[in-house]
Amino acid sequence: MRALWMRAALTAILLGGSLSAGCGGGSKSPAGGGSGTDEEFVVGLCQGISKFAASMEKSLAGPTPADFGEAFAQIFKAMVKPTQEFAADFAKLKPPPDLVEWHKKTSQQLSAAAKALKEGKLDDPALEGLSESPIPDMPAAAQQRLAPMAREAAGCKDQNPFEATPSRSSSGSQAAATSALKEAATGTWTGKFGTLTFRPDGTATFVIKNCGTVSPSDAPFGVEDTCKPDTYTGTIDVTAYRYTFKDGASRGTTFQAYVDSGKRLHLGVGTVSAFGPGQKGTVDLFASGSMQVDGSKCTKRSLSNSKDSKAVPCSWSKEQGQNVLEFEDSFGGKDKLVVLEQEGLAVSPNIFVASFERKP
Repeated sequence: MRALWMRAALTAILLGGSLSAGCGGGSKSPAGGGSGTDEEFVVGLCQGISKFAASMEKSLAGPTPADFGEAFAQIFKAMVKPTQEFAADFAKLKPPPDLVEWHKKTSQQLSAAAKALKEGKLDDPALEGLSESPIPDMPAAAQQRLAPMAREAAGCKDQNPFEATPSRSSSGSQAAATSALKEAATGTWTGKFGTLTFRPDGTATFVIKNCGTVSPSDAPFGVEDTCKPDTYTGTIDVTAYRYTFKDGASRGTTFQAYVDSGKRLHLGVGTVSAFGPGQKGTVDLFASGSMQVDGSKCTKRSLSNSKDSKAVPCSWSKEQGQNVLEFEDSFGGKDKLVVLEQEGLAVSPNIFVASFERKP
């Protein structure tokens, strides 16, 4: 169970966390000029990202070592070639006139991010702000102009960077979530799952229980709290719904988190995603892509290939007084999300249960 959690956590860190900036690559080639047409740029960018996604998926395939340090080093090594290839492809693109400056800055940023990735510098500023996509947001006017063209382009069927993603279209909630976690990152928080200590110098120590779930169980949602706690310490980075350790023995370890309406801090490994209102919206699933929900109709989209989508069985129920969405996971089993209407979130049960209150 722990090895499976480790592989999922590494996947989330590298493809959905701060390290996803590395997909920019390490090329120092000059950015293309502004003589490109809309059509050429759209197809070229889609093809480059599709190639990168396929290369990354191939590089990350296979068994992951049980030791976290060895697994981390292995995945770092596997990412080098795909990032370099994507950087070269991106630098050769010829953007239309209104994207020349964006393309130039993005090329420089991706080059710096890839260098930091290769050297293992997770606290490098070049890695900030690139956690949701291989490239940062392009100007809205250009994105809106090119999106219809991308929908019709054969090269964009697998990956379409011109479509607004759920995370990009909810920047307000993302900013609010980040602000709430930054405000929470002071003092000491305690609960039956452990103790969280945040220091004024930006470092933190988490002593927490990651016991998993069992069924049947008398515990809420089957989340156990009887195992020994693990300790994580180092400087933390705060982003929307995430605390990530940037240095020390815990470097690269990410925990999903949120602050509820009662000012309690919840933290663990799993899904925390904006969702709603009601029983409709898109959930960013932990380490496995996203899921579009419309009542009892659910469609999952893979993490590495936006074309890879399929309908999955799902249903709603009440459990522990909460609205719960149950759906089929990637392994053919059952998974659950607790949907919090007041907070506008869908969260994994283990994170919902693991609440902490600030010590006076």
